[in-house]
This record gives sequence, structure tokens and C-alpha cells, in this order.
Amino acid sequence: MTMQQADRMNGVGTRTRAVRIASWGHAFFAATMIALGVLGLMQGDFTPTWTGVPRSLPGRQVLAYLCALISLVSGVGLLFRRAAVVAARLLLSSFVVWMVLFRGASHLS
Repeated sequence: MTMQQADRMNGVGTRTRAVRIASWGHAFFAATMIALGVLGLMQGDFTPTWTGVPRSLPGRQVLAYLCALISLVSGVGLLFRRAAVVAARLLLSSFVVWMVLFRGASHLS
């Protein structure tokens, strides 16, 4: 039986935007990213995931809000089938850029 046939038997249309949770770990990770995003937006500062930015950096607070927004949007996106791949790519690319710019530079000096 295909997935589409199973969906029809269960009364689910094939074009629904169902939440896709692959496992409890997937759900926990998405919820953690959402919580970190909300926390960052409420505090207006970097959460432990996004540390390492020098206090002297111009636009530091704007960057903190951007990182919080990336966490929140990616976490929500990971829960939806159509957005999961884009959300994962956004989160991965953000973390890689972050590591190169702020974590890698501190280890080199």
C-alpha cells in the first residue's frame, strides 16, 4: 500500500500540509529551536547557541535578533513537510557561517 492510499483510507487528503514529525528527537529538536528563538527575542541578546560575538561589534543587537528569528523560523519550519528541507538548510548554513566567523576566529587568535 502506498502512502497516498493510506492517506485516503484515513481520510487525509494528499495535498494537506500535515505536520511531519519523524521521531521524538525531531520534535524535541524543533521545540528546542523554537524555545531558543522565543528566548532570544524576549531577552534581546544571544542565547547559548549563538555565543562568541564581540561586544564591540557594530549592530550586535540586530544580529542577536536575527539569530533568534532564524532559530524560531527554522524550528517551526522543521515541523512542516514542505518547509522542513528549507528550514534545515537555513539552520545549517547559519550555523556554519556562525562557526567560521565567530567561533573559528576566536580559536585562531
